[in-house]
Amino acid sequence: MSGNKKMDALISMKAEIQAQKEGQEKIQKLCFENINIGQFTNETLKLLQKYNDLLCLEFNDCKLQSLDNLLGFANLTKLRLCNNNLDKNSLQHIIQYFPKVQYLDISGNKKISQDDLKVLVELKELQHLVINDKEIDRAKLFELIPQLNYIDHKDKTGNEIEDEENEDDDDEDDEEDDDEDEDEDDEDDDDDDEDEAEEAEESEDEQPVQKKKKL
Repeated sequence: MSGNKKMDALISMKAEIQAQKEGQEKIQKLCFENINIGQFTNETLKLLQKYNDLLCLEFNDCKLQSLDNLLGFANLTKLRLCNNNLDKNSLQHIIQYFPKVQYLDISGNKKISQDDLKVLVELKELQHLVINDKEIDRAKLFELIPQLNYIDHKDKTGNEIEDEENEDDDDEDDEEDDDEDEDEDDEDDDDDDEDEAEEAEESEDEQPVQKKKKL
């Protein structure tokens, strides 16, 4: 990758981090998409290592050729690497440097074969693997990696579960709905207050008239 492309990738990553930092006290997830990273340089590594407490890291459609130089993140439990150009060497890298990964998405990396996947048995905490390859023998893969509970969002009996990403989106939608309901309640309260104030004014206007009648 040329120097200009490396600089463009670094600038794009900085912009993404800044956008995702807003409103958060502690960053536990970083997601990068459609950035031509290719390979991790010393500059990109220094940028990322500021967030060593990450639990989730995503590089989707980033044209990654390898994971070399991507180190640290001892607490990482979720790693998404969709639609890149990674091979079996990247699996060894994940095993060595991200041993706590429970959710791994390597779908769209066509250089990784089913035979390559068997090394993931060394990821002792791996529970959910996403590969989205119709040629993969899921039953055999469950045998090869017995700690797995899910492959492509299905358990060993073929029952489908919600994608964790969709669950996150649903939670955000629920929060937005709650906020909207609260806003509507506030508006209703304001209308009630205005109605009460108008009734009070009308009552005051009627009082002098009633006194005159008594006289």
